[in-house]
Amino acid sequence: MGGRKKHKDRAPKVVVPSALTGTVVRATMGREAGRIFVIVGGSPADERVYIADGSHRRLADPKLKSQKHLTVLGTDKELSLLIDAGGYTDGDIRRAVARANKEETPKGE
Repeated sequence: MGGRKKHKDRAPKVVVPSALTGTVVRATMGREAGRIFVIVGGSPADERVYIADGSHRRLADPKLKSQKHLTVLGTDKELSLLIDAGGYTDGDIRRAVARANKEETPKGE
């Protein structure tokens, strides 16, 4: 039976709040290079962070990425307010990514 096995016994990801939570970044390496994400937490063990874009990478399954493979684009004000209030959703992250994409794209294109 071909196909990829699901690892149900894999330990759950430990995502802890980070000082960088809510920062909008662009991935510079890997298969997601060039795509915009939001930092949703950090790894307690090292200098890596969890990123999500709200659609392909959701809050339930964020990508663990080294900070050296990310370029900081800034902070989304609306998302920062939601984080401070105590909660945000995949939809909030999608809107923050869309705003960042809009700011990155020149008006002539």
